[in-house]
Amino acid sequence: AAASALALTTLSTAAPTVIISEFLASNQNGIRDEDGDRSDWIELHNSGTETISLAGLSLSDNPADPERWQLPPVDMEPGTYRVIFASGKDRRPPGGPWHTSFRLDAGGEFLALSYQGSPLTVFAPTFPPQSPDVSFGFLPGPPNPQFMTQPSPGAPNIPSPPVAPVTISPPAALVT
Repeated sequence: AAASALALTTLSTAAPTVIISEFLASNQNGIRDEDGDRSDWIELHNSGTETISLAGLSLSDNPADPERWQLPPVDMEPGTYRVIFASGKDRRPPGGPWHTSFRLDAGGEFLALSYQGSPLTVFAPTFPPQSPDVSFGFLPGPPNPQFMTQPSPGAPNIPSPPVAPVTISPPAALVT
């Protein structure tokens, strides 16, 4: 399996405070888009304290083309979330919903949010393979991406419940 890493890059104080906070690359039972399709999705979060313009921001699944899909030049209020469907439908109506020109590969691939071609959030060389209806992203605090069994498109991310420890019993012995 390909190794996965995350790079968060701060460009300058003028760079937008928007990150990819969560995405779902295998949407089988989750939210539907306006066409009734269960498209994969990418959630952006303005983690800053000021309204920012999305002009100059782009999403890409291709490291050679960081500006593959340009976001519309609309404002994003502080603390808000925006869901963009990764459907391949390539739509940008001012009021939304928005659709990238590409789809996500549940087997793992490059994914980046860039500002004027420079990375803000990057999953490289690929994000890890995804399970159906399990999202991947960040919880508040240090940037440490993780799987989330309760996807929360358009809202703060929900930590997955802890997994109960597994107890292995010793093998049974046959007594004669």
